[in-house]
Amino acid sequence: MPHRIGSTTISCHRGRLALIAVLALTFTGSASSQDIIAEATTSAITIDGRLDETTWQDAPFTTGLRAIDLGEELAAQQTRFAFRLDDEFLYLAVRAEEPEPDHLQTKATVRDGKVWQDDCIELMIDPSGQQVEYFHLVASASATVCDAWMRQGGHVRSVEWDADLQAATHIGQDHWSLEMAIPLIAIGPFAGSGEAWVFNLSRSRRAGGKQQLSTFAALSGSFHQPTEYVPLQAQGVDLSAYRWQLSPP
Repeated sequence: MPHRIGSTTISCHRGRLALIAVLALTFTGSASSQDIIAEATTSAITIDGRLDETTWQDAPFTTGLRAIDLGEELAAQQTRFAFRLDDEFLYLAVRAEEPEPDHLQTKATVRDGKVWQDDCIELMIDPSGQQVEYFHLVASASATVCDAWMRQGGHVRSVEWDADLQAATHIGQDHWSLEMAIPLIAIGPFAGSGEAWVFNLSRSRRAGGKQQLSTFAALSGSFHQPTEYVPLQAQGVDLSAYRWQLSPP
């Protein structure tokens, strides 16, 4: 079948956000207990849904998403991901194995619509490390996106929080991939707080005819459990420019 590429660019009134999820051909590890690192990159990344850049060829990719509510059982169709970082963006690369790419569900076409009901990748990231508030970023196989600021442990969802989100997808013969980039300024003072970041990456698959949910963090029942998210280490970049400091009154 011919390859297809989808993309979207979104402007907003608050912050700037680009999340890049990119297709990967190599990967490492399969346990959420391992250290996940966003290493500095000095080369440019083109947001086209493909893995062409040297930085992704050299990146350590991680796999081992579990089928939610099935304990340690791995998802039948695996997902691989990696992070990179520079002084402006956090990058994420993802490759989702898919034996039925012609049946990918991509019904949502409106920004901030019910993208999570399609074949999609979800990133939950808390750069404060407090595991109470976090950002929820969703992109479908057609590059339709939804983003929100989750508060009170994920019980309060603020879709009013918007960002300039760029996303691009590529659909191959046995997989689909998503490429995106998060401007650090979009996540405000949290990125430079000095605290350890936490995150989870999850996938909703519907191409097989029924919903199949998988998650990197060990979760049950819901993806929205920030207390169970896993550490993400940012290395090689000075984030102090994003730190807010308040003087005593």
